[in-house]
Amino acid sequence: LATGTVNYSLADLNIIAMYKEKDTYNTEEDKYESIEEIPTKGYALNKEKSICKVADKKDEKISIGYIANEVNISHLTKKGTKCYLYFDITSADKTLSNLGLESNGTLGDFITGPSCTNGCGDSISLNMNQNGLYETVDDDGKSYIFRGTVSNNWLKFGQTNDGQSIWWRIIRINGDGTIRLIYAGKGNSAPSSNGTNVLNSQAYNTSRDDNTYEGYYYGTKGESDFSVTHSNTTQSDIARVTENWFTGTNLDEPAQLKHIDENAGFCNNRQISQTAKEWWTSEATSGVRGTNKIITAYKGFYKAFDTSSGGSWRKTEQYPDLRCSSSPDNFESNADYQRDYYTWKEHASRGNKALNYPIGQITMDEVILAGGFGGRNNTSYWLYTGQAYWTISPTRFDGDAGMFTVNDNGLLDNYYVSSTTSGVRPVINLKPDNVTLQNPDGDNKGTTSNPYIVSD
Repeated sequence: LATGTVNYSLADLNIIAMYKEKDTYNTEEDKYESIEEIPTKGYALNKEKSICKVADKKDEKISIGYIANEVNISHLTKKGTKCYLYFDITSADKTLSNLGLESNGTLGDFITGPSCTNGCGDSISLNMNQNGLYETVDDDGKSYIFRGTVSNNWLKFGQTNDGQSIWWRIIRINGDGTIRLIYAGKGNSAPSSNGTNVLNSQAYNTSRDDNTYEGYYYGTKGESDFSVTHSNTTQSDIARVTENWFTGTNLDEPAQLKHIDENAGFCNNRQISQTAKEWWTSEATSGVRGTNKIITAYKGFYKAFDTSSGGSWRKTEQYPDLRCSSSPDNFESNADYQRDYYTWKEHASRGNKALNYPIGQITMDEVILAGGFGGRNNTSYWLYTGQAYWTISPTRFDGDAGMFTVNDNGLLDNYYVSSTTSGVRPVINLKPDNVTLQNPDGDNKGTTSNPYIVSD
């Protein structure tokens, strides 16, 4: 092999036997069943159990990886090597059980806010009367999102470059069982719920005169081709700042990276809203969308904006949707999904694979599901910080590019991308394998006094 010559046949290696976890089983001995093909969805490689042997002894030099739905076996050099691969089921339900959490209910197709028929103003305090962990749907299936005035979704993971602990809050358990976190501050003790859990104020993009700047990564200004305008060739200002923060911590070190999921991403949904096109009539329905001449309303705009009676951000029913694809049954091959679902370059098996590092921002859909609402102040739900911060979701281009933000009163708002009044709250996704409580036998699980942690 060292000289490029293979002096034995592939059959001599007897390489692989594969097994996957059964849906139900009674004992550990009965946990797995033999399979002929590598699973492509809903399973993770059990790295502790999967081994390669020579003469019934583990070969410590061999490493096994499972990326992009392919198994990679490295440093295999000896005749007679046999590898045994075990795949475990991954799902939101399984993670929910492992974390000791229970669902409080199911969220429907829309979220209802207070009626504004009697002239309710911006100062109204919104109470959804839903506090807990609620079930909804994402591209991978069933997802559970923390909603309302909750305090049991704190997690501690990683350190800053000056040795302070990084604190997060769990947004949701994704459909594939991975755990989505949003930055909540730093310190050896837990941060307060306000102020310190938002990074520095930062423009999303310094330019806003073309709808290419709606992109987390973006394309070419002044183009008439939608796909060129919304390609992912240039890093946005907020993406650069977020990724620089990531590399300024120990999160980019192998000991931490191994806990961050390769495939979970961030939806910068740039699909066009059909209803908003109708509202803007000829100006929005004629011509190509890609230059600063054409008004464009993106998918998230109609979810929160009331297009009747002149329009307002006070739509009584708002329509969050965690799916990034317009074709849920075949999302991984969907063009919108492949363009707008931001995933980790050279590591992910799906999405646009544009990110240099596996870190992004929260979506407007997650904000609404967590208790935020378009046009309605809410200072009591857990995402409120007292300081404005960006989402990754575009609103519209009306001569200037706009993005959804959570403002300093907790409401879902619209700011132009060049605004420097909003802060940054990085978001990452963890593999569930090693997430446990700081004190598994203690009380106040998931709180600042007993947060979830990530162990080796």
